[in-house]
Amino acid sequence: MPQEAYQDSPGAPGDDISADRLRRIESMAENILKKRDEAVIGRNSSGVERRWREDQDAFDGFDESLRKGSMLDYATGDMYAKANTEPNRSEVLVNIIRGKVETAEGRFTDIQLPVDDRNWALKPTPVPELVASTKDMRPLVTETGEIPQKIDLDGKPTGEPFTVADKARMIMDQAKERMQGMEKEIDDQLTECGYNAECRKVVRDAARLGTGILKGPNIVKKLNRAWLARSSGERTVYVMKVVEEHTPNSKRVDPWNIYPDPNCEDDIRRASYIWEYAEILPRDLRGLMGVEGYLTDQIRKVLDEQPNRTRTVHHNKKTMP
Repeated sequence: MPQEAYQDSPGAPGDDISADRLRRIESMAENILKKRDEAVIGRNSSGVERRWREDQDAFDGFDESLRKGSMLDYATGDMYAKANTEPNRSEVLVNIIRGKVETAEGRFTDIQLPVDDRNWALKPTPVPELVASTKDMRPLVTETGEIPQKIDLDGKPTGEPFTVADKARMIMDQAKERMQGMEKEIDDQLTECGYNAECRKVVRDAARLGTGILKGPNIVKKLNRAWLARSSGERTVYVMKVVEEHTPNSKRVDPWNIYPDPNCEDDIRRASYIWEYAEILPRDLRGLMGVEGYLTDQIRKVLDEQPNRTRTVHHNKKTMP
């Protein structure tokens, strides 16, 4: 695709898109759709969807021998023939898989994702040069040739020379202090995005299907509103202040909604792209009109267009349209 095709961000209200540029955009969209279809067909032909269905059926206690006839059997009349020849007997299936899976899931989450504690910690990187310098008692010489002196608690020079070991220890203490501050910041961000709960959902998927997906960290926009008092001397009014913050966020994604590059095989790091199936409501789509990077005219056409087919989805076994 030519470089100038994506240098600008079209989509502002009233922007006129040239026919050549629209043609290039449509060509790019066609190539993207080909990649999407390639990913959908690749996952379907890999056999993983069949294994997921079998795993979910085993967890729910469904057995192929206990299933009733399919709609095709009823339509062809084979089901009625089977009902006349086979004896009607009750069968009991003891589901031992669900209990074992839930026990393993609960045990793993209790160990790896404690509710009242963190399962991670930060430590300053050990620098060999600094560790060796903590034993160097030579006076520290600045670039100007001066030898600084140690400072006591009152901020007065003590007369003793400031050594290389003192400088190394001061750097290491600063690193520990900054590390503790970053640890608190990360802990606050993980708490805000519900990281622990999302990881528990991923463990649940992994225990039942063998695959769990955690998406992130992604930068999300967050609006904080506060009413601030403004006084003019005679009266006080409250003004709402809106502050926009960008914070990291991670969330669990349903494995049925993920379509990776089929050429990556068993190593997802080799994938050149990953598709995620998602739905958008007309209200949300209208909110993108006028936003930089979106084509307002094209969004309006999508809203005016009626669906050309209807698909019913059961048990989260989703397929991309």
